[in-house]
Amino acid sequence: MTESAPAPAPETVPPNGGLKNIGILALLVVAFLGGLGLLGYMGYHVLSARAMKPSDKMLASAPQVTTQASPTRLSSATAAPAIAKDTATPTPTPTELPTLTPTPTELPTMTPTPAVATSSRLPQTGLGIEIPLVGLALGALAMGAHWLRRRE
Repeated sequence: MTESAPAPAPETVPPNGGLKNIGILALLVVAFLGGLGLLGYMGYHVLSARAMKPSDKMLASAPQVTTQASPTRLSSATAAPAIAKDTATPTPTPTELPTLTPTPTELPTMTPTPAVATSSRLPQTGLGIEIPLVGLALGALAMGAHWLRRRE
């Protein structure tokens, strides 16, 4: 009986940091979704501001009522003040001050519109969740292809 040599141990591949790769991938996904959400938020506000007409912007602010003073005549500037000769203390003469009467400003008549643009005014692309899912799928394919190449 011949003794056979022990079978060589299979080659061990040092770990490539699987948990580290998963953590990096998770951070990339979170950063991508956060950036996409921020971009969508800013884009919505830019488009909604563009969709509002200038007249809508005026109506969105608080209406301002202007007051107009009605002129009243004061005593003539050239008239000499009347001096009472036989009174020891002068009596003050009442002076009429101009009264302010509020005059409402007429706003153009329009149909009431909401202060914020509705979604029907914004351009619709028809792509909602599909865009981020395609990005995630492409990222997963790239990571998978990289992992398969390293494995061979």
